Amino acid sequence: MVDEIDDYETRLRRSRRIRWAVIGVVLGGGVIGAFAYVERAQRHVHGAKLPAAERAKVHALAEAARKKAAAAKDAFPVKIREAGGWRARPDLGACPATVPAVGEREDEVQLNIVDRDDLAGAKLRSLSAARLDNAAELAGAGADEDDWLPGVDAVETTQQRFARVTPYEIILVVDDEQAPHADGVLSRSGRASGRALLWDLENGTVVCAADVTAENSDRVTAQPLDLGSGVKAPPDLQAALDKDLREQLEVAAGTATWSIAGP
Repeated sequence: MVDEIDDYETRLRRSRRIRWAVIGVVLGGGVIGAFAYVERAQRHVHGAKLPAAERAKVHALAEAARKKAAAAKDAFPVKIREAGGWRARPDLGACPATVPAVGEREDEVQLNIVDRDDLAGAKLRSLSAARLDNAAELAGAGADEDDWLPGVDAVETTQQRFARVTPYEIILVVDDEQAPHADGVLSRSGRASGRALLWDLENGTVVCAADVTAENSDRVTAQPLDLGSGVKAPPDLQAALDKDLREQLEVAAGTATWSIAGP
């Protein structure tokens, strides 16, 4: 089913690119008529509008996901502040959850880096809730498109899409940090350590924790930024160091030993 969803989404993007390519060559009234013909052909070949009953079911699933995301957004800052001082407690046992790989895909867990000051402020925002809300918006909008392929179960496809969205995210509370610094050709390596908390959107709680420490790679290279038309901005070593340290934190969180979290 995952392959079917991926195949459907690939064809959906391809059909939209074809339509915009046709729009790009619309230069006169006669061509507009040709475009209308091509558009109708695209609908016939690539898909059709969902029946009203199926469309309503997809919208109901999307609305339920939106409500779950909204509830998680409200609960997240409260629960994270409550667990802000928690640590990994190996004495309580290993983490009962399977921590996904760190990354940007929907089935991967995102790293939400905060410092201790953020725990007392208003900056706490759930990345997993935002991701679920975005998936709900896409599902609802997709139900109204003319691109559903014959034979594809819209309701089952939508359910599978939501199932791929991981409910977890990692909140890294930075307790100690030496920020990397670049000054001309000289640079100072950065280092950060803290507590990684595994947030479970489904249960609205922190379930696991791990100690995380990372530092800049031994070698960090800054590349010139291509501004187009042959123009390049000078290499930004500071940005390269900052990016590298975050990447090393992601690696450390992804390979950490997780235990049940507790005070």
